[in-house]
Amino acid sequence: MWNVKRGIETRRITAVFVSLLGLFAALSKPARAGEAPPPAGIIVSIRGNILEVQPAWLTGHQRLMIDEKTKFVEELLTPVRRVPIGTRMVVFGSNNPKEGLTGFYMIAGDLKSQGFGAKLSGIMQSQWGSYWGGVVKSVRPLVLTDDDGKDITTAHLQAHVVHFDKAASVSELLIGTKISYVSDRTQGGIHHCTSIGLTSSPGKAGVLFATVVANAGRKLTVIPRFGSTPVDITVPASCKVQRQVTLDADAIKPGDTVSAWGVPMQGRDNNGLIAFAMMRGKKLFPIASNEAGAPDRNVTGVVKYLSPFTLTVDKGPLPVYVTGQTPLVDFAPASASHLHKGDMVMFVVSKTSTGILSARYILVDASPIIAFASAG
Repeated sequence: MWNVKRGIETRRITAVFVSLLGLFAALSKPARAGEAPPPAGIIVSIRGNILEVQPAWLTGHQRLMIDEKTKFVEELLTPVRRVPIGTRMVVFGSNNPKEGLTGFYMIAGDLKSQGFGAKLSGIMQSQWGSYWGGVVKSVRPLVLTDDDGKDITTAHLQAHVVHFDKAASVSELLIGTKISYVSDRTQGGIHHCTSIGLTSSPGKAGVLFATVVANAGRKLTVIPRFGSTPVDITVPASCKVQRQVTLDADAIKPGDTVSAWGVPMQGRDNNGLIAFAMMRGKKLFPIASNEAGAPDRNVTGVVKYLSPFTLTVDKGPLPVYVTGQTPLVDFAPASASHLHKGDMVMFVVSKTSTGILSARYILVDASPIIAFASAG
């Protein structure tokens, strides 16, 4: 185990889990002015216009109804420095007369759909604290010009990513997708949704963890994690199938080249990386998004220290926070025809034009922490 064999201090492990909790809390939508935060959960079943969702912090499932008036948005995490000048933004935070404004949470893009269609003027207050907004004039420092033409400077940022909404469509809803939702009424225990937000999570879109219940060659029947309803997934000839091979962590020595997949500590790249998986050599984890603005990172470097575990990357030393659950892995070829009932499998799926789920990638024997990191 990394935390035993490498002598990683308890305080560092605690910091990792606190940061993990902070990460997944940050992936939820912020509180609207004067409102409670909208509920969030993971889609476990789709039947026509009814979605069954496993709420983030509740037991049992909730049913949601969508119709032609339901609005869909994709919630992207974008570094502050990459937000275009001229973008409308709202910052939530605190206002200290001595220290200035401190931003804890930021949203941008379609502000009207997020409850901020009204005029943005100066430092405003809600039951949730202070907030301010306007058009981005600069990002270093963050300066917003409000609707009265006044420049507002955020002196300190505790968050370094912006929750950016862009239009999405109903076709992007997949089992395993993490969503937030706003409903205007409930009938017979079903919530009618006026808007649904698709939330960014570490890894590629369409990641689904499930247990195989039947294998019919090019079609697998599985039960998704958190769900109870069987789902069929087709496996085309182009689908890549691999098996995770877990290696002994003691195989890593100073000077070795190692790759790590995870998320930045406290949202900042230079604060270190919380590792979900480690790989020998220069490798890209199969579900790593590896895109600008994505919440996850895949980095490669040379091992400088074992305790605390540190990689030397292009920008210098990078602390990598690992736990007893972080595996050192490699990948071996596998075949979908060898999958049996009860096998735990990770899929990357997409929905065809006819609504059928099709697998683009399959990983057998994926570690639990990887399932925890993913939305699905």
